[in-house]
Amino acid sequence: MLNQGELCWDDTLQIKFIMKKITKHTLLFAMAMFATVQLSVAKDGEGIKFFKGTWAEALKEAKKTKKLLFVDAFATWCGPCKMMAKKVFVQKKVGDFYNKNFIPVKIDVDSKTGRPLATKYEVRAMPTYLFVGGDGKLVYRKLGYMKSEEFISVGQSALKFPQMVKKYNAGDRSKKFLNEYLASVDDADAKVVNKYLAQLSEKEMLQDENNFKIMSTYVRDPESKAFKFFLSHTKEYKQAYGDQSLNLAVGILDNLYGKAFGKRKGDKKDAKSLQKLFNILMKLDPIMPKAKADGIIKNLQKKFDDGK
Repeated sequence: MLNQGELCWDDTLQIKFIMKKITKHTLLFAMAMFATVQLSVAKDGEGIKFFKGTWAEALKEAKKTKKLLFVDAFATWCGPCKMMAKKVFVQKKVGDFYNKNFIPVKIDVDSKTGRPLATKYEVRAMPTYLFVGGDGKLVYRKLGYMKSEEFISVGQSALKFPQMVKKYNAGDRSKKFLNEYLASVDDADAKVVNKYLAQLSEKEMLQDENNFKIMSTYVRDPESKAFKFFLSHTKEYKQAYGDQSLNLAVGILDNLYGKAFGKRKGDKKDAKSLQKLFNILMKLDPIMPKAKADGIIKNLQKKFDDGK
């Protein structure tokens, strides 16, 4: 069964909706924080115009126009889905891009017609964005709430992705190509990613937005060069990427949380992993203010002690 988005609050950013993936454990304080953006109210018809018709009719239209389907896989209870619909899909620049380049389609993953498609395309968290060819084959996917600029960038990557896959499969491992390719995918070979990250200068790790995306997606070793650099430059990352900079730490914190409290019912708790988690939290200021980190540490220690 698909899990609902959970509410998470932060003292400095008000209540935020956090997308909760289907996992055996989810970091309680995972702060995939969304920057507050002032948006003008779009006029009717300026945003994305979603296709009215059946899935079969949408595929037929994709074949006829030689465009990909852009599929917004959403759930009625999903907070980030509602935020995308209210704040991003309605923007004129978003509508202009997606209406021109794709056949936009919405599927409710809990509906009678949407559930089989969600199963077919392995939709496990919402919102998920699928880019599907007229033959029904999945070309590209991304997920989660994002600002309009990033959302348009996702569409641009979807258009280029088939050609990027050809270059990757042909053996292109140049730094320039991998910078774009790895920022576009979530499941690249770990050896390729690690080799690429090892080549980066400190300037490239901090100032290149694609490298920030790559590090956020793939860096999971708290002892890695990339993560240590991040922890020693939290002020600079905060200035460059705002609240989004916490994304670079969430994957590692989530892993440590799972080890500390057990990924499955009956697993033993691990105090060493909990302490590693605490050590990282205390180094995240100003990305995560020290007072906030202190509160999280206190709550997690109580949760750990109560379960002994």
